[in-house]
Amino acid sequence: MTSAYDHGRHWYFLAADGEAQQTLQSIFAKLAGEAALTVEHQKHFQLIDAEGDLRCSFLLRNEEFVAGYPMVVDGFGWPLKIHDTVTWPDQVQSSLVASCEGQRITLFDTQHFLHKHTYTDESEHMFVVGAIAYKLFDTMYDSPEQEAELRQTKAYFPLREEDGGTIDEIKFMSHVEAVREIDFHGIPMRAYTVTLAEPEEFPMRIDVFAHPSVCERDFAPGDAISGFAWEFETARAE
Repeated sequence: MTSAYDHGRHWYFLAADGEAQQTLQSIFAKLAGEAALTVEHQKHFQLIDAEGDLRCSFLLRNEEFVAGYPMVVDGFGWPLKIHDTVTWPDQVQSSLVASCEGQRITLFDTQHFLHKHTYTDESEHMFVVGAIAYKLFDTMYDSPEQEAELRQTKAYFPLREEDGGTIDEIKFMSHVEAVREIDFHGIPMRAYTVTLAEPEEFPMRIDVFAHPSVCERDFAPGDAISGFAWEFETARAE
């Protein structure tokens, strides 16, 4: 069973055409043998894909493997005010409890080891954000009147534990603004650009990365969609 502090379900798309663990091992060997981005800080070492909309990252501490997880380096940026951090059991990884223009949200911090010293109480920083979709489907309405009223609604809520949710996961409704086909180490993915909310008129725009297996159909710009996703961020260099 996947726990709240585990990246297993975040890599579901690696198992679509094979075994996720073997695929990750293959990607790690590939990155270790070519020009990849590397980050070293206080006994921590991070290996990152050199390019790509969605990248693979491996984190080590004292030369021991800690975790492998998806991350973004480029993309949509949000100003986040940090309220608290949730440290994972390994004492290396963490999630941030933050707010974007007053809108509360929790996201996995892909480089907490590198930036945690800058996170002071209520400090604000810019982060590049991304999400991995677990399921995407057409938004359902009870009546034409409800559709007319809610079709342009943009909203998200924490995915509750009783609904199978864990930390950093949300359920949302929005509409597709753009679609891109991407290749993640030979695995076909789609990046759906959506806006989760518009607090203080700031669009919380994000790319939601999805494997075709979790999409009810091929969505197009303008489609009203809902879904479940895991959110993560990377601090933007200041």
